[in-house]
Amino acid sequence: MRLTLRTLLAWLDDTLSPAEVKEVGLQVSESPFAQELADRIHRVTRQRRLTVPGQSGTEPTDPNTVASYLDNELDADQVADYEKRCLTSDVHLAEVASAHQILSLIGQKAKVPADARTNMYRLVRGREAIAGDAPRPYTPPVAPAKEPAAAVIAPWAAPEIPRRSFLERNGAYLGVAALLVLLAWSAWTLAPGPRPAGETSAVVLTPHAHPPKAPANPPPDRKPQQQQPIPPLVANAPQPANVAMTTPEPVEESPADADADADAAAETPEVVEVPAGSLGLVGEGESILLRYDEATRSWDRLLPEAKLSKGDRLVNVAPFRSTVNLGTVRLELVGETQVVIQPPDPEDAARVELDHGQAILVATEPGVVGIGFGAKTVSLTLPLNTPVGVERLTRREPGEAEPAAPSLRILATRGELAVSIGAEKETVSGPGSIEFRPPNHLVEKVSEPSPPWISEETLPPADAERGELLKRFFKPDVSPMRALVEALEDDREPVHKLAIEGLGGIGEIGMVVSAMNRPDAPATRRAAIAFLKKYADGGPEAMSKLREELKNVEGDERAGTVEKLLIGYTPKEAKDPETYALLVKLLAHPEVGVRQLAILNLTALTGRDPLQYDPDKPEGPGLTAWQDLLKSGDLAPRRNNPAG
Repeated sequence: MRLTLRTLLAWLDDTLSPAEVKEVGLQVSESPFAQELADRIHRVTRQRRLTVPGQSGTEPTDPNTVASYLDNELDADQVADYEKRCLTSDVHLAEVASAHQILSLIGQKAKVPADARTNMYRLVRGREAIAGDAPRPYTPPVAPAKEPAAAVIAPWAAPEIPRRSFLERNGAYLGVAALLVLLAWSAWTLAPGPRPAGETSAVVLTPHAHPPKAPANPPPDRKPQQQQPIPPLVANAPQPANVAMTTPEPVEESPADADADADAAAETPEVVEVPAGSLGLVGEGESILLRYDEATRSWDRLLPEAKLSKGDRLVNVAPFRSTVNLGTVRLELVGETQVVIQPPDPEDAARVELDHGQAILVATEPGVVGIGFGAKTVSLTLPLNTPVGVERLTRREPGEAEPAAPSLRILATRGELAVSIGAEKETVSGPGSIEFRPPNHLVEKVSEPSPPWISEETLPPADAERGELLKRFFKPDVSPMRALVEALEDDREPVHKLAIEGLGGIGEIGMVVSAMNRPDAPATRRAAIAFLKKYADGGPEAMSKLREELKNVEGDERAGTVEKLLIGYTPKEAKDPETYALLVKLLAHPEVGVRQLAILNLTALTGRDPLQYDPDKPEGPGLTAWQDLLKSGDLAPRRNNPAG
């Protein structure tokens, strides 16, 4: 290959094949002029004061000429003339070198270091704070000292703000004081005075909603007391000035009646009117519910009474529960759950797509709810005022490269639940469940009690405490992304664990992979690994995205190793001595995330404890102990290991 300016630029920007790189590199090493030119290109492309070549003057340059040169479309004589001009002019050399470098990056995904990505997210501010920062106090300039009187120019100073009048400054305080005085005087004049001696009190009889019942079995020495008639009330009877009001004693209800009334009130949810043009409203509660904005490609936090539209993607941040009112259907998102709100069919009451997680449905009026799952829609005829759970299940055989397709589990708590998919129909009697496995198969029904996430109405105390710690980062002027990134930096384990689940829930898998490599943070690494393992089992689409993020963060060479460590080993691989030799070798890997994954796989396969091995300080007695076990041949899978 002939060494030209264009060839040298391609070699510097790494756009040649490996064989061509080797050939050009040998030519550059043998040519002092080429080495000097390469150094000059590096220098001129970093000079900030170089201007752009003009289209007129002593050395005019047409931008189309530069483009044609880079595209190899100039004639031979024009190429020689343009290269000569570049070799004699830093301005032209910088232009062609910079343009070639930019073109070489088009179509390639820039690899951003994990620390730089995290720091950039921390710099992001919410859209609420973009309107403008608080103005800085003005400091007038100081005139230079020791100048002649005639040469000193009076510095500009901000005009003095005119002093407001007394009424403008203190009018609000005076108004509040006058209002308090008026309220005190009104209370004093309306207060009842002492009652004169001999005056009797008027008794106001109020009929009770439930009149007292006579005892069913009165004692033998007592006769049932007859109920006294209630005298009629005179509506317009004059009342004395000072009347002591008395109320009849409340009639005690039996515990059975009270429980029945409470159950009836609890089982009758209020129907929420959805405004025209909306598909639902966010319910009341202290949860963290996020919605993806397609226009800004960011997540916003939704407050109660927020309107929902077609295609709204909602993510509930664990450990909270969020309520969404879809007219006659109440939808409750449990933990880390993502759904998409869709317009229902004409004969249905509501329709929701469940991407992952768990949700509870309650119908206040008869109707059908469609649950979108993959490319199918499962129709549920819900029993009135009865919670029904839906849950996305994932599965993977131990160590298999590809996970199985996810399924939808439907749980009935009580009553009759009708389930249909296409022409297949089933009825589930609660408590029980049925599972839908795509494309059109309803698995046999199972009679089982309802899980706690359906029966619990409030968060457990431990989850509520963790949620309060996380909620402190979600401030009105902070975007949800920045809040989760700041929570990830918190030293408390519950906080950064919830932050990892939140970042993964909104699709920031790359940041979770970066957290897996964080040094001196074993709890953060374990939380990130636990989430990535669960995410890897989420189906083919999730596995594809995970592979892409592993390549972006770990690089092409290390991505395959990390992927295998995340999904684990098959029973056959667990019996292979080469598996343990590789894992022990990875205990000394330069990346802390790989070392953490290696020790987790070793302890899971063998059933042993870590043997004092510390991924943050791999050199030590722990590494020696594992190496000695490998040499002695004592590393073998434990008997009850699912992979062995």
